[in-house]
Amino acid sequence: MIDYGRPITTRQMATTPEPYQRLLDPDWGPDQLTRLDGMPLLPAFIQLWKQWTFSEMLNRVPVFVLGTAESLLTSYARSPLAGPKEVAKLLEYRIQQGRGPQLRRAAQADLAALIESVAGEVQQTLDARLDRVRADLWDELIRGEPFRIGIWAYQTAAYCNQFFGYEYFLLSVFRLVGGDPDLKVTHKRLWEDWDRFFGRGSSAVYWHNPAIRTARHTRNALVHGGGYADDELLSRRRTYETADNEISITPYVNRDLFLLLKDKVTRLIDDTQTQLSRRTNSRGAAGH
Repeated sequence: MIDYGRPITTRQMATTPEPYQRLLDPDWGPDQLTRLDGMPLLPAFIQLWKQWTFSEMLNRVPVFVLGTAESLLTSYARSPLAGPKEVAKLLEYRIQQGRGPQLRRAAQADLAALIESVAGEVQQTLDARLDRVRADLWDELIRGEPFRIGIWAYQTAAYCNQFFGYEYFLLSVFRLVGGDPDLKVTHKRLWEDWDRFFGRGSSAVYWHNPAIRTARHTRNALVHGGGYADDELLSRRRTYETADNEISITPYVNRDLFLLLKDKVTRLIDDTQTQLSRRTNSRGAAGH
């Protein structure tokens, strides 16, 4: 038996398949791609959407595993040897084989109706059995420590990847509007210049905002702090639980992060388009 250290408990994760089925809003990304078609900001957004789509795939891994197992079970249950129509046809063949010459047309019609009824009952029984097997299969998977560790790891990676994508999008925007490409988000000057480009207090919206600071601090704790929250992070308002100070990222936490970042990105697209238009107009005026 492998020792995985302190167990990952079901209290630290979503215990039904449904929350793992969706992270992103499927129409939002394509809508922005259409809106930005031919615009200078398009490559930066494509990179962001690729990263967030990767987070979506990470979020869905548990249902991918469940779906693969379900497909195998369903294929077996509905194989020619087990299908209800095949069972009914076999019944018809056996009966006709024994009484064929003696069957009257009326009896044959009754037999056909009986066979159709039997086929329906067999199908209902099969479907109900598959539903029970599906539920039992998920329960069996979620009880396994390796599967729970896998969920924990994928959810953590999805969270970090979302924030990495957002951080790089901010840098891409900053450089697009004329910012120094050598500056990083950790440099104070970058945010001073950001406010100069986008207006006083803009950096407070996109980087120094309390919710963004908490998300950034959480990402740093997951990447650099072994997944444990320090006192500062524990004092902040957050959407996740901690057990012995260990951060537990669930699909609900990842969904909350996406909604937060989506709102910021949508607003920043507007601000960036406005800033680029002003620069274009000012250059045109200078040319005259």
